[in-house]
Amino acid sequence: SHVIMYISIDPWSDPPHELSRKYLKYHDDMMKMGESNYAMIALGNAWRCLIYGGENLSLINQSLRGLTKIFTKHSKYAGEIAALDTILVEELIGVPSSSRSHFDTNVLQAEAESAKNTRLLFRIHFFNLMISYWRGDFADAEESSNAVLMIGPFCKLPSIHLVYYTLFSGLVLFQRYSEEGGDKRLQDGKEMMNQMGTWAKNSMAIFGNKWLLLTAEYTALVDGQCEEAEDCYKKSIEAARGHGIIHELGLAYELLGGYYTIHGREMESLLCIKNAHECYTQWGATSIAKKILDDRGLDPIWISNLDIDSSIFSKELQLKTSKHPREW
Repeated sequence: SHVIMYISIDPWSDPPHELSRKYLKYHDDMMKMGESNYAMIALGNAWRCLIYGGENLSLINQSLRGLTKIFTKHSKYAGEIAALDTILVEELIGVPSSSRSHFDTNVLQAEAESAKNTRLLFRIHFFNLMISYWRGDFADAEESSNAVLMIGPFCKLPSIHLVYYTLFSGLVLFQRYSEEGGDKRLQDGKEMMNQMGTWAKNSMAIFGNKWLLLTAEYTALVDGQCEEAEDCYKKSIEAARGHGIIHELGLAYELLGGYYTIHGREMESLLCIKNAHECYTQWGATSIAKKILDDRGLDPIWISNLDIDSSIFSKELQLKTSKHPREW
């Protein structure tokens, strides 16, 4: 019965917040049937969809810290993944180290390697990739990306972890290629881009902005002066804005800002960084919002008061996230 119910959860066409609703319904049904293990896994997936759907991270962090013990009580696996979720969220919002969850991922990884638990190993390396990326440590992020490939093969259907692994691995590979070269990095990044493009053919609403962002980064590398790269960045921004994916909107703005900086278009770059800062702040990723200003030596008050003609974009920043996600 749990398999039949699970089939109704469709990552191809349902946006993250709709997936979260379906996982919560699945959780309730499983609890009624006495299947607490499946119920806890579904509840964890529901919260995970909110993280990647742009729900405010501070609210998620408050809930996750209270739920992790409940997850672990009913399902060891659900508890482990919830602990990884908590570590990632705490990293993004900048929780002081003295107040963070005390969970040793090295011990968890050693146990997973000993048990040859590839499903858990994939998720551990994925979270290491995400944390390293947001810290700006692209060398470590690349190592984590490669560690996932060493585990393979894994399912090509787009679970939420696999989707974001594909996106961020592609971004990391392109970044590392820009830093140190290496044809294999460029080719592997292109494969990630093409995989996202394959998924986008089935659902542009879910995967389109991610594919466009990878395409922009790839095109900027192989033909830095090409207007196609700038066009893809802007289309990715419009797609992310249209679907209220605030963190991916911030990411697209940030990367377009970097593109403008390389080409000496400083005013346009500053506008993009300002918008990225606003997106990350609204997402609740205050650590990331602070980092993108610190990396450029920008004062937060100065950037917030910056008044630049925004006509380089087709619309002003209008986010669906002015509403609570469950009201979309």
